Amino acid sequence: MSFSVFNSLTGQKEPFQPADPERVRIYNCGPTVYNFNHIGNFRAYIFVDQLRRYLRFRGYGLDHTSNITDVDDKIIDNALKEGKSIQEFTSPYVDAFLQDLETLRIESVEHRPKATEHIETMLEMIGELDKRGHTYTVDGNVYFKLKSFPEYGKLSKIETQQLMTAAGGRFEADEYDKEDVRDFALWKAPAKKDEPAWESPYGAGRPGWHLECSAMIRNIYGKDGIDIHTGGIDLLFPHHENEIAQSCGAYPGENFVRYWMHNEHLLVESKKMSKSLGNFFTLRDLTEKDRAQKLIDSGVAPSWILDYIESGWMPICIRYLLSATHYRNKLNFTFDGLKAARTSIERIQHAVDELLEKTGLGEDEIQELISARRQGNKPGQGSANLVSKDSPFYDELQEFLHAMDDDLNISRALAAVFEAVKTANTLLSRTTAGEAGSGESGDAASGDSENAKQAAGKSKTGADKPANDVSESLKDALVFLAAVNEVLGVLRFSPEEQGLDDDLATKVEDLLQQRADARKSKDFARADAIRDELTSMGIEIKDTPEGTKWHRI
Repeated sequence: MSFSVFNSLTGQKEPFQPADPERVRIYNCGPTVYNFNHIGNFRAYIFVDQLRRYLRFRGYGLDHTSNITDVDDKIIDNALKEGKSIQEFTSPYVDAFLQDLETLRIESVEHRPKATEHIETMLEMIGELDKRGHTYTVDGNVYFKLKSFPEYGKLSKIETQQLMTAAGGRFEADEYDKEDVRDFALWKAPAKKDEPAWESPYGAGRPGWHLECSAMIRNIYGKDGIDIHTGGIDLLFPHHENEIAQSCGAYPGENFVRYWMHNEHLLVESKKMSKSLGNFFTLRDLTEKDRAQKLIDSGVAPSWILDYIESGWMPICIRYLLSATHYRNKLNFTFDGLKAARTSIERIQHAVDELLEKTGLGEDEIQELISARRQGNKPGQGSANLVSKDSPFYDELQEFLHAMDDDLNISRALAAVFEAVKTANTLLSRTTAGEAGSGESGDAASGDSENAKQAAGKSKTGADKPANDVSESLKDALVFLAAVNEVLGVLRFSPEEQGLDDDLATKVEDLLQQRADARKSKDFARADAIRDELTSMGIEIKDTPEGTKWHRI
């Protein structure tokens, strides 16, 4: 069992073999900061977040770079319109992007360079390309000569006859279509008055967009390059194709990228996201009340999204929805999908809450158990021994590993998680029955406890295994779910996170009292309505012999 990925360069799955398993080098194309990021952008960022989380789950070390493009055509045009420097214009969007990452629980990376911090390296790379005959200059603009690089097209599979000649075949724009394959700009002379520019051997100007990523990879990782380069499928051409031409043209014989991984597009309600269709959403449109209200007023979004925002559910529902479809499949973002995401998270979280209550374990204790069970794991084999072979959760762990090792097959992996939840709930119900029986007779309690022990010691096929103590099986359940949440990032295991602000806590207690009164007067419809209202607030209630208990989901 070993991790494999689909390499866009070869068009097939390949065993993952990094240069240094203790330092897997990853690069993903980050945002161009001229506006707030939309949910399609975040599909790409959550994909690479899932990738890095799973690599660490399997014991690999990480050295990950996600850049920020703070100079390009769009940024310059918008900054000039607003009469601002590019730094003044981009700074608020950089801050907003970093806040959005936190909102979606996307992990911090080891490096987050800005393009404008690497101009010197870009000029050095142009110099290397020039030495090897890959460039020419027209009116202060430096272009990459496609005909000088016979390998051009190997990533996007463009046929050489599609390449346009240099005469009339130059492209100054940063973005263009696959049908327009021309020499592209490495360095651009100012086209407008007051356009930002840096001094260079070719005259004042600024870098082309494609050059920026090549230079940042070179500056951070040197001649050994990187193991994995990720991005949306829309970046495969021309951006990533041009990166290969630049980096391999400037430094032939050196490694640039070993594995290219691309995520598919995001659709909204089965349609391509566009402003004209009214289905273009930034993350903030869906997580800030004022912005969400505008969507509701325009008839684009249902009113219940305000409840999701107020109760704190929206960010993790978005994260789950964006991560629960395999990255190489198109993802259809729907409001019904957000509801389904919440249902799925609630199902797992409910089991976690019951397990926390039953075992008395805290988050730190669970992490200590996980760390102890990972001792001695080698990179690529991490987490294989989180539970023992006689644990009722061993099969689910192995299925989770097999699924995620298969190019991050998250759908199969989630099926294993829900199977584990089902097993945990069975154990919990039997132990609870045993506790309830102890008040009537010792024999009844003993019998139910023994049944739970037998369940904990049976395989999924019913074959007997050495009997596990039930409490150890419940610990195994928490270890498994806490460990897989290192990949999922949607659950909580800390009691402190269940706290509510004073106003909300008062409202909850008031609703619980109203529900109790309704039940006493046999107004069960009203009692059910209050339960539904509490659920919409992210509060789960449980009626017990000691009274009604509640917690935040």
